[in-house]
Amino acid sequence: MVTSPQAGAPKQAASATAKAPSTASSAPKSVEQTKSTTLVVGMPCEVATGPTSAVVLMCKADEAWWEKGLLTLPSLITSIAALILSGLAYKYNRAKDQRARKQSISDDFWLRKVVSPVAIEPFVKFVISLSSTLPSTTSSAEDTKKFWAAGTTNFGEFSASFFNLELISADLHKEVAELLEAMEDEFSDYCGALQQYLNDNTQPVPDHKQTLLNLGKTSRAMMQAIAKFQANVGDD
Repeated sequence: MVTSPQAGAPKQAASATAKAPSTASSAPKSVEQTKSTTLVVGMPCEVATGPTSAVVLMCKADEAWWEKGLLTLPSLITSIAALILSGLAYKYNRAKDQRARKQSISDDFWLRKVVSPVAIEPFVKFVISLSSTLPSTTSSAEDTKKFWAAGTTNFGEFSASFFNLELISADLHKEVAELLEAMEDEFSDYCGALQQYLNDNTQPVPDHKQTLLNLGKTSRAMMQAIAKFQANVGDD
């Protein structure tokens, strides 16, 4: 009876030995399943094993080129916009500096120091004085003739002094010269008509008030032409 349990011991060992191949044979199956899965997925995977026989595959799909483009598109647009804005800012600042330089030369030097003292200021004073010195029907024919001669001399001097505008702009000088000539014609026509009336009362009486108004409008047009040019210096 004592030998009976000993006789059963080999059977248990044999049974354990028989189960061992089953466990060993399961490991290659897991490897084969991993390889098979990698082939089927078609992408790089990482194998994570645990204390159990379970196998975890962690796979990351490759991104398509257009997916990568969508991710970088916002930063690309921002970079391009910043580059364009930088270029526009540089162009604007350069144009602004050039305009300021041209305006400084034209305004500060030529207009303020050359043309204004010898032409603009004396001309404005002359026009203002006409409102009180322009002869009327109460004047004599001789006084009117002398006033006309002096005024003609003044207009000749203004024509020569305004010629300095040619140094700034030929177009500006031409416009001012034409207006000055029209103003001189208005002045001479009035003085001539007044002399005729004073010598012969049957002649038409020239309109003193309208003449002053016309002379004022023409002189103002001259100043406006100069001011407009001055404001637009550097815009070309």
